[in-house]
Amino acid sequence: MLTESGNTIATINERTGKITLDDTSFHIAVVGADATSPLQIQILSSNDKVVFSERIHTAATSTLEETSSFDSVTGTGIFVLPNTGFSFTKNTLSSPDLPDGGYIIDSDHKALAGISKTGDIYLMNSSYTLSYTTKDSSVILQIVDSDKNIVANILYKIDAEYVIK
Repeated sequence: MLTESGNTIATINERTGKITLDDTSFHIAVVGADATSPLQIQILSSNDKVVFSERIHTAATSTLEETSSFDSVTGTGIFVLPNTGFSFTKNTLSSPDLPDGGYIIDSDHKALAGISKTGDIYLMNSSYTLSYTTKDSSVILQIVDSDKNIVANILYKIDAEYVIK
């Protein structure tokens, strides 16, 4: 549990990373990775002060794959569900950029976001942002366009010893 002045702000599942806000004056923001910083999931106060930040880092042996439905996912890993008009292209292990990772691409074959094998998401176009939601006990990060349309959902289905930083 995350508390401030004795009040519970959020409950954090230490095995899956799922955050459940208990105080609606706080909100969750997702900051994409870049060359110097990993992806961060943050809890912000009403005046946008960061009160908690977590990073989900999956093992290099984890699964990263596309799925047609989160209901059919078995096992653990990172599962990508692109919406209509978008697709997920997986890289090879020998790729110089994001080895064994992949890209969300649009219908013109332009990369909008890269996803590393360990779970970092790199936005490649400032018209897109990341948002946070959940399914059961798992975290879902969404790539959203400037009109708030969901481009892709990325499910982090993990069950691990979790370290909160």
